[in-house]
Amino acid sequence: PPRSTLFPYTTLFRSIGQMGGLPAGVAVQGSHAYLATRRRLVILDLTDPRQPRVVGQSAILPDVISGLKVGGTVAYVDLGGTRLDLIDVADPARPREMGQDVPAGGITTFAVAAPFVYVGNRSGLEILDTTDPQQIRQVGTLSSTIPADLALAGVRLYVLTGDRVDVVDVHDPTNPHLLGSSPQLAPAQRI
Repeated sequence: PPRSTLFPYTTLFRSIGQMGGLPAGVAVQGSHAYLATRRRLVILDLTDPRQPRVVGQSAILPDVISGLKVGGTVAYVDLGGTRLDLIDVADPARPREMGQDVPAGGITTFAVAAPFVYVGNRSGLEILDTTDPQQIRQVGTLSSTIPADLALAGVRLYVLTGDRVDVVDVHDPTNPHLLGSSPQLAPAQRI
């Protein structure tokens, strides 16, 4: 590799490709990686990990992607903290929008256990049923916790509120209930 003339002990890096835009998130499922690059969802084929290649990308989205999750053949995309888009990725070469929802309190964070999406926002927790992407319905709420981040494990939703972790039972998404809370912790942003 070439050496820098300004810094003789530094090896220069050689660009071998570029995806465009500052990635806001990545999700990997099977042999595909899904990249949130500003206002597009880009899908990579990882069959040969030494040479990932772009196989598809969404149309330009109406806002910047703030978050991304993939479950099954659906990419769940948070647009600007205000809108949740569902993108069909069954054919990675031709991703297409399936539906959208605008949660009342916006989107701070979200977790997915299809067909349910757990949205944390300034109003608390909203649970959306995406069985019909054209008619996304809110089926449950919990206002006693204000999520900064969410982690889902089975029927338990772990909710980071900033200085504690709340444990929420979501076995019945229409009736989530708080099981308990950790003692106060040092402030944190991610669970």
